[in-house]
Amino acid sequence: MKAQTEWVFAFWKNRPAIWSEVAAFSFEKGEWSAASFADVGTDGRSRTRASLEIEFGDLQNIPPFPSEEAAAALQIEERRLQRI
Repeated sequence: MKAQTEWVFAFWKNRPAIWSEVAAFSFEKGEWSAASFADVGTDGRSRTRASLEIEFGDLQNIPPFPSEEAAAALQIEERRLQRI
């Protein structure tokens, strides 16, 4: 497995969203708000940032990517898989 290094952009519940293994946000009314990363990852449709910006305008102030948290989640998952 390889740790995710940047946000995945998605279309979720009729609005733009970003997600990783440990966090997710949706863009509504000009602001990013926390969302369930499991829901966005499962139910969201992957899109490029450019395609979302064509439809919704500039997606400003994207929250910082949780790189340390994503790396920690990857290590936990790798340990879990080793026990199986």
